[in-house]
Amino acid sequence: MLSDRIVVMAAHPGRIAQVIDVNLPRPRDEQSYATEEFREMEAVVRDALRAQTEKAHV
Repeated sequence: MLSDRIVVMAAHPGRIAQVIDVNLPRPRDEQSYATEEFREMEAVVRDALRAQTEKAHV
């Protein structure tokens, strides 16, 4: 919610797997959670985390 960039780390060996730029307008508050842009960004982050989790379990 507060960051302008999200860094997703790879599980093995602890490298940067992906950098996601957050281009949501500021100021951000609780109402930001309800926007379509926030939901899309959340989906991108969750997908990136899920991909790294799956790679760690292979």
